[in-house]
Amino acid sequence: MHKAFASIYEKDGQGANRCDTFNNLIESLKSIRSNTMRVNKMEYELSTLPNEQQQKIIELLEQVV
Repeated sequence: MHKAFASIYEKDGQGANRCDTFNNLIESLKSIRSNTMRVNKMEYELSTLPNEQQQKIIELLEQVV
């Protein structure tokens, strides 16, 4: 699984300077939300869109699965 993210890791630092770890990549996906909002008697879905890095992670995960 970690090999699927090689393209992201290559652009990141090495060793202690690396920011993107597997756990950090997965954590970043947790900020994507979809909620049902209710205001007065109206109800609607509010969804956030993935940012550029999150979209890349999603695409790489889809290739693995």
